[in-house]
Amino acid sequence: MPFHVEDVVSDEDFEELLEVEIAAFEQPLSPIRLIYYPVFGEGPEARSASIRECAQRAIARNRATPGSQWSKIIDDDTGKIVAASVWQFYDKDPYTGTQDPEVSWWPRGDGKRFAQQFANALRRARVRYMAKPHAYLLHLTVLPEFRSRGLGRLLLGWGIQKVDERGMEAYIDAAAMSKPLYERCGFVAGDHECIDFDGEGDKEWHELVRTCLPFEYWPMWRPAKGDYGDAKVFRPVKSR
Repeated sequence: MPFHVEDVVSDEDFEELLEVEIAAFEQPLSPIRLIYYPVFGEGPEARSASIRECAQRAIARNRATPGSQWSKIIDDDTGKIVAASVWQFYDKDPYTGTQDPEVSWWPRGDGKRFAQQFANALRRARVRYMAKPHAYLLHLTVLPEFRSRGLGRLLLGWGIQKVDERGMEAYIDAAAMSKPLYERCGFVAGDHECIDFDGEGDKEWHELVRTCLPFEYWPMWRPAKGDYGDAKVFRPVKSR
């Protein structure tokens, strides 16, 4: 079954792109799906409404973020998108002096309070290590039924080529499931990070605590053009 990679150039792709991302984050179920792609309500229509809202949000963010680049893998037999990625290329430090972005897609309440605390915590390692020009891989997802066919590596290689053309360092927040792929493609991991916190809240808060925490991930880094020098170690922060 042949596949090929393309950059996304049309807003018309975004609902299908988000269907891929949401399906990937559901198998297995990830806190990323619950926090960043929530479904409010029950049944197929609630899910469809969530996909439409997430697609519109992704379009708005893509337009508002200079250097944002979505890419996709197409199944040539069906014409369907089966994998997606989004890189953000920053020509200057994107973090210093900025506030944590609001999780504005959540309605007011304890659910939003939890989502905001989770999103703030997930951002901390990036702020700590990458307050400088760099390329950030926000997401790379493959439909569950198309995994183990080399598509993740194909799509990641497509993105790394663009990173190297710009001579940039690259950064990823990697969950345990995806960490081996990034290591095979030249990234090294920093110290293990774990998001876990307590607090009081309503039923929605406690359900999110139960399903999202603890969440473990690894900051992963690749130097410009993969040149580690004398040792392949995690060292994105230059000594001062």
